[in-house]
Amino acid sequence: MANPQEGETSRLDLVELNISQLGILTFEKTRDLREKIEVIENLTVLQAPDDAFVRLAMLRLRTQEALEKLPQKQATISNIIRTYEITDQIDTVFLEEMLMLSERHISTPVDQRDETFYEQEKEVVSNVLKSLQTRKAKEVQERSLEKGYEVEISGDRVCKLFVSPDKDTVRMELPVVIDPNLNKVRIGSKAVVEILGAKLTHEDYQKIAETMLSFEGTVGKIMRAYANAIDIYTDLYANGQNTSSARFSRMMRAQEIRRAFGGEDPRIAPFCDIPLNAITMYVRANYPEVDQTVPQPFES
Repeated sequence: MANPQEGETSRLDLVELNISQLGILTFEKTRDLREKIEVIENLTVLQAPDDAFVRLAMLRLRTQEALEKLPQKQATISNIIRTYEITDQIDTVFLEEMLMLSERHISTPVDQRDETFYEQEKEVVSNVLKSLQTRKAKEVQERSLEKGYEVEISGDRVCKLFVSPDKDTVRMELPVVIDPNLNKVRIGSKAVVEILGAKLTHEDYQKIAETMLSFEGTVGKIMRAYANAIDIYTDLYANGQNTSSARFSRMMRAQEIRRAFGGEDPRIAPFCDIPLNAITMYVRANYPEVDQTVPQPFES
């Protein structure tokens, strides 16, 4: 039987882990808000009707206010996590829901927070936690049904691929040395070494491609369709033929692979270079007259 004190320490550790996770999520939120401001500012240089210009200006102002309030809201959410001893691992949805609650804290002075205020806060936190626990339970259930593949690559590393139960999507896990979403990494030839510890070799790509091309279901069809598009493009290129139509087909198939790997998420998008490079190098191996230089992810 566990010592009660040990159990309490473990619970407090989980709470503090959530405080750390909140810092990561808030960092990402800060980055996203800054990028949104940059996009808005670029849009304002275009000619636009006065009403559109005003709407852009208001959007810029609201986004700036959200950015400036974020540190205070983070502190408020940290207090709530500690007060309610929230141990379930928090996520982005949790953050967005708690940001709304923290707005209420900011707008209500401490001396005006009566019993009703805290009762309503408790109800909101309870609902947010139930939603979080439901998402986590669903995620655990879905992942338990995934079909996993392990690909041993150079440098004593393992690339893990997990195909969803419906065989429509695939998840990739790699031993990341530096997470580019949390640390600034200069894009270029050295980025892969900083992020993954070493470059990927031709043999690494061959193994990854062979595994992906063996997938069943929709995700397998997507991999094989991309391989076919690369084959057609490379064959035409190697024989000095017009590749414009084949290039378009290749691009469309590449987008399907990015979607299958969840590339719409900016945190995952850079890693989608790996499956694309893998299949490309796998097919190019059949055309020795074509450049066999091994491309690396995170180069552009």
